[in-house]
Amino acid sequence: TLIEFLVEEQLTASEVQRLREQAIQEFNNNPAVMMQDVASTQQAIESIKAMQDATQVGLTRQTLLAELHKASLLQGANAPNSEFTNIIQAHAPVIAYDPQSNLVITEKNIEGIAGYYNFMYQLYGYDYRVSTQEVQQFRQQMAAGFNSLPLDQKQMFCVMSTMNQVMRSAWAQMTIAEQQQYQQQLIAQANGGMNNNGYQNNNTNNYNNNNSNKSLADQQAELRTKQMYYNIMNDMSMQSHVTSLNIIENIGGSGNYWEITNNPW
Repeated sequence: TLIEFLVEEQLTASEVQRLREQAIQEFNNNPAVMMQDVASTQQAIESIKAMQDATQVGLTRQTLLAELHKASLLQGANAPNSEFTNIIQAHAPVIAYDPQSNLVITEKNIEGIAGYYNFMYQLYGYDYRVSTQEVQQFRQQMAAGFNSLPLDQKQMFCVMSTMNQVMRSAWAQMTIAEQQQYQQQLIAQANGGMNNNGYQNNNTNNYNNNNSNKSLADQQAELRTKQMYYNIMNDMSMQSHVTSLNIIENIGGSGNYWEITNNPW
């Protein structure tokens, strides 16, 4: 359904029942308007399923969420009680909204971005996971600074939860040989970015101070991993998402490693 596409997870039986009851009530009040809404929703779903670009799917999701959020802001206290809106806000509360680009960052995006980073680190062969503290810091940064980011960076963060789903799905369908080929090409891509960006982690001193109980060798090994983390994350862009998708398609010979379907829930 459209709402499950927007919140990126299955609704509970109680939520489905609430939606059903409100739909019945709205149909009884105005059947023509209700049927028009159903047709529009179905058309939106079919349009999304026909998209061939995963990044466009992610941007479409965020634009739809932004439109709902904008409508809620405009209506304010006069907004009618909508189970559709209530459920979306419960599953994917908005962290930041930029009216100029008509994009939002939600809590689901934050979770998806962390998942994407962790999966990429697995592929790069590094034993590193984004910490709870880093996720919280990133959430605060998005809340305070999302609107001031360049458009391409806003778009990049908006599509990363979708990319996380696509890349994990593609990985699961690859043979071992294809997985190895994919990892090699990703590492080559990342090394090229690191050689060009010259990024340095400015938190080195704080890091050393916070790890005084660890051996020097352990601190150095962990610092190298963190430096790789900052380098790779600094080089992330919409183009890197496109490159990753192109690698997947080239390995498979087509774009058939991902598709949008109705979940069998």
